[in-house]
Amino acid sequence: MLYLLTLAVPLTISAQQTAQDYFNHGVKQQSEGNLDGALADYNKAIQLKPDDAEAYFSRGSVKDEKGDKDGALADYNKTIQLKPDDAEAYNNRGLVKIDKGNFNGALADFNKSIKLKPDYVDAYCNRGHLKYNTNDKDGALVDFNKAIQLKPNDAQIYAARSLVKADKGDADGAMADCNKAIELGPNDKRFIKLRDYIKSQTEKAGK
Repeated sequence: MLYLLTLAVPLTISAQQTAQDYFNHGVKQQSEGNLDGALADYNKAIQLKPDDAEAYFSRGSVKDEKGDKDGALADYNKTIQLKPDDAEAYNNRGLVKIDKGNFNGALADFNKSIKLKPDYVDAYCNRGHLKYNTNDKDGALVDFNKAIQLKPNDAQIYAARSLVKADKGDADGAMADCNKAIELGPNDKRFIKLRDYIKSQTEKAGK
């Protein structure tokens, strides 16, 4: 999804504005953190154009940010109904399903997202986190390996993989990934804390 658009219309909404104008204004409102304003604009865009998959998707993302998981789920469902090949909609719906405790449904959505877009890094990462948290460490490792292959300079993916390796008893691999995360994100204190955690877990295992 494109969050920032070059607008060729005024930033205020007049009575003559089209669904696209409301949508564009909503995108701007959302990018500025005005979620209520964005929601109102997306509502109007959908009222004027009820088959606009992108408007449903964007409204779903706002509802998700506002904590309305049921509303977000409904909008992502509608997005997929209107645009069944939307990999991002399946990915985002998977995240909402995790929040609602539907892990099997989330896994199915991430699988579908990856099938539609085999180079979708976010979907691999999200599926990897889900597998890790549902005790499929081998599956999580495979997904994080693929994510790093696709995006080799992302510190957070190395950090996530380091946790998986630590849990699988690969202390050297975990430390190497953690060090790589620190190298790529030297100002992120979370990675330093992660390295300390892995060291402590390694020391405990060695006793």
